[in-house]
Amino acid sequence: MPVKVVHPKRMTGSGSIPDTGSKFNQNYIIMKTIKEDLIEWLNPEDHGYDSEEQQLSDLLRCGCVSGMVSHLIYHSDTLQYYKDHREEINALLQEGMFNTGLGLAEMFGDKWDGEDPLALDTNNQNFLAWYGFEETAYNYANEKGYDI
Repeated sequence: MPVKVVHPKRMTGSGSIPDTGSKFNQNYIIMKTIKEDLIEWLNPEDHGYDSEEQQLSDLLRCGCVSGMVSHLIYHSDTLQYYKDHREEINALLQEGMFNTGLGLAEMFGDKWDGEDPLALDTNNQNFLAWYGFEETAYNYANEKGYDI
């Protein structure tokens, strides 16, 4: 699976670890993709579920807003998540708009702050962090052939 290498002070963009002659440069970290993050979160036994399918079903029924994804509860966490995964989230948005023929306002209804169409403010960024995780969960459930 692809990973993005980022500088911890920036946490955006992509690049490669500069060759410093050492095996590991501690100024850089490797960030997980949303799918990798989802797979790591999917641990049914730790969350009181009998199966991965059941856990995904609850997520897709209740959403991240329910608080069941513990690392996507607080605004500080969701805003950082959005910034870290903006490119992936934008790709999911483009795919969703292409597949439905709808714009953001039509896709998300009153959940979308139409006065912030570029998601520069926190409300839409928070919403898009949840959207990215949930849409990735939906795609993963389809890949696995789960009946959700």
